[in-house]
Amino acid sequence: MNTTTRVDHFRKLVQAKKYDDILTLAKKLANEGSHMLDLCCAIVGEDEKGYISAILEKIATRVPAPILIDSTEADVVEEALKRIPAKPLSTRSTSKTAKSAPVKSCPWPSATAQA
Repeated sequence: MNTTTRVDHFRKLVQAKKYDDILTLAKKLANEGSHMLDLCCAIVGEDEKGYISAILEKIATRVPAPILIDSTEADVVEEALKRIPAKPLSTRSTSKTAKSAPVKSCPWPSATAQA
């Protein structure tokens, strides 16, 4: 479930805000054996944080597979972490455009908070 791939289907669902269809797709992938859902909502010039928040509100508690947050933006990862009630996974959050700019760290929940 990645908007940056050459497959347009998911990107079009995201842009049309068809969150019920995205939930159906996520359930289908999990039922077909996906061990994890890689979620990326980055679309140049669009609201990645808004998209990921809305999608996670819909799927986070309704899909049996863990969700991997795939974003280069720390604020997007941080927002996503707030929406996933289980133990989330995330790719690194590094800027692909600014080679020397510092990268904001995300506040990860402590181990005791997750227990």
